[in-house]
Amino acid sequence: MMTTARNVAIFVLLILGISYGSFVTVEHNCGLARKILFSSPWLTKIRTETNSEFFCAGSLINERFVLTAASCIANQGKLIVRLGEFDGYKKNSNHNYPYEDIKVRRTIIHRSYSPINHQNNIGLLRLQEDVVYKPHIQPICIEVNAQKIWDQSTFRESQPKSRESGRKWSCPIPYWCFSPTTDESPIGLIGSPSTTITDGIFFQKGIFSQNNYDANVYTHVMAFAIDWILPNALEVDIIVSNP
Repeated sequence: MMTTARNVAIFVLLILGISYGSFVTVEHNCGLARKILFSSPWLTKIRTETNSEFFCAGSLINERFVLTAASCIANQGKLIVRLGEFDGYKKNSNHNYPYEDIKVRRTIIHRSYSPINHQNNIGLLRLQEDVVYKPHIQPICIEVNAQKIWDQSTFRESQPKSRESGRKWSCPIPYWCFSPTTDESPIGLIGSPSTTITDGIFFQKGIFSQNNYDANVYTHVMAFAIDWILPNALEVDIIVSNP
């Protein structure tokens, strides 16, 4: 019965999602490569209201929500998100495209997040006001695909070797790991998005979750897209009653 209820919820959410060519996404007109004038216009920085230092990053996924790591926002005070400022743009500042700071209305942390092992390390920031999209402030696409649902309760042993140390590590699903010595190593703050491009559209595939001696770990966005990101980002509740 739970499977039936879940399937009904998925069906309704897919209807609420945005049809985007052959994809269903959380936001319309997201991640269009031909419209992107600046590098990573969805990238955001996160700080507390009492400290000017940015300690984490995130990604703008629609006009109200920023996606980030739960470890960034758990047990924090009042937060502020900065949009429209990233490394390439900051070095070539243009007064026509200033950054914007928006206060966070509330934080949403995955109920199964574990600060011990970083399982389900995913969170959302509900902004206090809606974002007005600009050339340097744009949302990234989150694909919603019922055919690509990951089993969050299983683990996989992955044993890539670091070029430097030759060590091996295990990487749990729904995460994937990169060797710190490879070109795919993440650069930046925890919560930063890992992106891919398909048919001229940028999609977020991961959230930089943690790094250690052997590997950099990403939370797999697809594993949470239907059951968690979509209903929260659209601010809808789906209740299925059992007879």
